Amino acid sequence: MRLKIFAIFVFVLVLFVCAPRALADENFDISTNSTYEVTDSGLTHVTQAIRIRNKTDFTYTPTYTITTGINDLKNLKTYNGSGSLLHKLEDARNGDKSIEVSFPEKVVGFGRVNEFTVSFDTNLIARKKGSIWEVSVPGLTNPSSFSEYNITLTIPSSFGDPSITKPKRNLVGRGPYVFSKNEISNSGILVLFGKSQYYRLSLSYHIENSKVVPVKTEIALPPDTSYQDIRVEKIQPSPEDVYQDADGNWLAVYSLSPRERKTIHTEIFAHVFATPIFDLNLPNDSLSQSKYWEVNDPEIKKIAQELKTPSRIYNFVVGKLSYSYSKVESRNVRLGAKVALKRPDFAVCLEFTDLFIAIARAAGIRARSVEGYAYTQDSKLRPLSLIKDVLHSWPEFYDEERKSWVMIDPTWANTTGGMDYYNSLDFDHIAFVVKGENSTYPVPAGGYKLSEDTKDVNVTFAQRSTFRDIVKTQTLGYFPKYALPFLSVDGQIVVKNLGNTAIKNKKLYVKSDFTPIYQEFYIDIIPPFGKKIINVSFDGTTFLTNKSHNITMLFEGNSTSNNVAVGLFPDYYLILLGGVIILGSTIVAIITYKTWSLYIQKQKQ
Repeated sequence: MRLKIFAIFVFVLVLFVCAPRALADENFDISTNSTYEVTDSGLTHVTQAIRIRNKTDFTYTPTYTITTGINDLKNLKTYNGSGSLLHKLEDARNGDKSIEVSFPEKVVGFGRVNEFTVSFDTNLIARKKGSIWEVSVPGLTNPSSFSEYNITLTIPSSFGDPSITKPKRNLVGRGPYVFSKNEISNSGILVLFGKSQYYRLSLSYHIENSKVVPVKTEIALPPDTSYQDIRVEKIQPSPEDVYQDADGNWLAVYSLSPRERKTIHTEIFAHVFATPIFDLNLPNDSLSQSKYWEVNDPEIKKIAQELKTPSRIYNFVVGKLSYSYSKVESRNVRLGAKVALKRPDFAVCLEFTDLFIAIARAAGIRARSVEGYAYTQDSKLRPLSLIKDVLHSWPEFYDEERKSWVMIDPTWANTTGGMDYYNSLDFDHIAFVVKGENSTYPVPAGGYKLSEDTKDVNVTFAQRSTFRDIVKTQTLGYFPKYALPFLSVDGQIVVKNLGNTAIKNKKLYVKSDFTPIYQEFYIDIIPPFGKKIINVSFDGTTFLTNKSHNITMLFEGNSTSNNVAVGLFPDYYLILLGGVIILGSTIVAIITYKTWSLYIQKQKQ
């Protein structure tokens, strides 16, 4: 609960005189015990027991104001041991509600205590977001104003065990959970219930060939990462191919005729986890300098040598930069890490991300950028800096012990007053692209625009039942129909992914009458709508071979066969030769007949 004291201090001299408000913590010792009782429906009953002890002989508090951090208050009550207290409910500066409590009695004298209680109900503490229950308690505006501040949180058993707690706690069951002032601080409390979240993504891409010659181009589809599992339900029109690059991005390839424009519509389901569940690709270089990541800058190198670890770099970035809401609303030019250090008050998510990456790489820690969608219900606490299609940027680093890429969000740590986005993320971040080899490419969904008027990113919660696997493959062999016996037989096998989920870590088996008789080919990944081309070669046969050889391809339980006829005179050669012989014999016979006829005629003459 964000609390703000508006107290009047009265000194008994000859007359009562008002003292400055700045002396509040010097004249009073304030302690608060708050309870948050969450019901099965999410309605939360909040009770605050507030105790104000005088630290001087001649001061008292005629009023006390609480800025709640909440704009939805029901059943508001204020009271003490003598009964109800007068209160006023007013709009605070940020749109929240403030409660001003008035005290009819003047509690004056050193050590005298003014005790009272504020209670209300709200639907904004616990909210159901798709498959996740989120319990969020606002932080303290000025923690130093309180000598003691405790929050007791109880959760209904229907929510299950917490999956993520900020500040980090290993909590089990419904509670009660008790948090102290130092734990709450400015950031508040965030407790998440549920194992994973499901989203439906409707993404549109607008591409254009402005040249007078045909070109190939590509768009970036949301890929599988350590934190998300993707199902591509639809791409219209279909791409020629979808391949995975070194950073794990899924790039769909299209051909465009001269001056052609094309709009691609996709329907995608994302299954999002709060912590890494698997690792899909080993780290590439992810250490070199790139535009916006000035790894070799002397100042950045010096900072890297001092900090050395990902956690210390994260804390440095969170504390060094200040989020600029004005920059988002103006022409949001990306500054890069070097400039961000010089202009720390003019930063948005791109600067937080770039600075972390540059320092981490300079310290020998592999780091990359992630751009995508982040679900937020509070644009102040959890802002989105790439506002055209509500996009966000955050970094990730490679944890050598866990052998996994770990996502963090220093931007939201800064804007929430220090909430922990290092030890765990949340269920709100959906990766559209990962940038490691190149700081500017690929472009995420929402960045393929021919006009600024289009809304190209639409994200909604989905049900688990909609997240289904469609596994469908097609294997095609391309080999010559005929071959000479003493030459090798070369061909290609194309494995197409016609399903909605990526094919990962599979083997293609090839059996044949040729040598080698048996071959295995490892397929690391084929994204949905993608294909893998495998070159296959067989040894030549003996000189006098004249037979048909079978090549059988087995993949995911489905087999496909090709036949190759081998011989000096394969069947079609024999047919051709037979035709030539017959034709030649016919011609010779005709010529012989004509010649003989002429000879007979001359003899008769």
